[in-house]
Amino acid sequence: KAAAERDDTLHSNWMYNASINFTADQLVILDESSKDGQTLIRHYGRAPSGHDPVLCTSLDWGIQYSILPALTIDGYITI
Repeated sequence: KAAAERDDTLHSNWMYNASINFTADQLVILDESSKDGQTLIRHYGRAPSGHDPVLCTSLDWGIQYSILPALTIDGYITI
């Protein structure tokens, strides 16, 4: 599904300008990501008909880790 704010003409112009002004070895792609204990907990449950699902869990999500990998044509950059 394409983003509602996507402008195909603007995108095409940017891709064209990037392709004539840069080589692949000049590009670095960034993608921020994070992880904590909350992502392991189910958001939906199952129970017999007529019964509510019950879940007992701690609200301590643990340590949150954030990473910002930098991908180049030669692989990831590590610091």
